[in-house]
Amino acid sequence: APSFTLSEPGLYTVFLTINEGLPTVQTACEQVYVYDHPPLTISNDTTICQWDTIRLSALSFGVDSFWWQPKYNLDTVWGKFVNVYPAMTTGYVVTAFYDTNCIVKNTITVSVNKIVADAGPDRTIVDGATTVLGGPGTTLGKQYIYQWTPDIGFDYAPDSAYTRVRPPYDMTYYLNIKDTYGCKTIDSVQVFVPCNDIYMPNVFRPGSMYNKTGTFGLLNLQIDNINYFKIFDRWGKEVFSTTNPQGRWDGTIDGTPAPIGAYVWEIDAYCVHPPHKRYRRTGTVTLIR
Repeated sequence: APSFTLSEPGLYTVFLTINEGLPTVQTACEQVYVYDHPPLTISNDTTICQWDTIRLSALSFGVDSFWWQPKYNLDTVWGKFVNVYPAMTTGYVVTAFYDTNCIVKNTITVSVNKIVADAGPDRTIVDGATTVLGGPGTTLGKQYIYQWTPDIGFDYAPDSAYTRVRPPYDMTYYLNIKDTYGCKTIDSVQVFVPCNDIYMPNVFRPGSMYNKTGTFGLLNLQIDNINYFKIFDRWGKEVFSTTNPQGRWDGTIDGTPAPIGAYVWEIDAYCVHPPHKRYRRTGTVTLIR
């Protein structure tokens, strides 16, 4: 059947002719009264943060009922007000049924601003080691602000989507992300740092700008008590000794640069946390220039 639209209110006579020009021609007519579009106030299109809820409204006089569709993440499909919480951008269609047999439809688009924080998988690292935090699922862009907390053990900027840490003990790090709309999200990663051995570099270059190779000493961060930490040259002469866990050899002997080559180290130390494990280790380090 043909369809047509009447754009202005008023009384119209509609004619329907069948088999025009044939002996079987038939004509029928019907009067149609078109009412003026009723005044209807609805919520504006809007943007919300993912997992948030917003109330939509439709208000008008002479309405029998309002019907909302689709039936997706909303608390009711009938009424002037509905609470919606879509997980994705959705156009909600509100249909107003008037007592004059008039039906009016309008769409309210609720855009969902999605942000994903991926702090990366939980992991276990050796005492004194570094690890990179941040996973591939993180939402990236210049409109996002990134912040890692707590501010402990960072070797790289904590205001980046990816960062590098050297935690001094077991830590839970949180990746907080916020966008220009004020939407926020958070994710966490656990880094376990057991104190189960002594870790020393096997080579160092005195005077290097990088602290771990510019001087020689413990990489561990969980050793708090040292009975002795000694270094000997190839002939067994002691060239360095300390009981300070942060003590480091600068590669000199009596103020003179030590010759390149292998040196023997010995250490007797305890972990900071109970049961305060004791480790006695020996090894060699190569001094280079």
